[in-house]
Amino acid sequence: MTYFNDPATGLVVLKKQPSESRLYDFDFSAKMREGDSVASIVSVSAANRGNVAGSGDVALVASAISGQFVQLRIEDGDDKEDYKITAKITTTPAGDTLEGDGMLYVRNS
Repeated sequence: MTYFNDPATGLVVLKKQPSESRLYDFDFSAKMREGDSVASIVSVSAANRGNVAGSGDVALVASAISGQFVQLRIEDGDDKEDYKITAKITTTPAGDTLEGDGMLYVRNS
């Protein structure tokens, strides 16, 4: 899977087609204290950027934790729409609350 950076925001981008179901990886290691890992996922959300009038939402259908990473399964979305994906987590043993953002481009090509 190839990720790249959104030129406007600098956020990491995953590109998918509307009918695909894809995994998006959030790497929290740069924000965590040494020895910490993800304890829980507090919330996940997606907001469309308004490229397509009346565009629908993406579905965030599953999530998993692996050490300092969170993985989200993303489905649906409208062609030519961009979505900002946000994951909020807590860490252990420090108990910090951290938030990570990324971008999803939905393209029918």
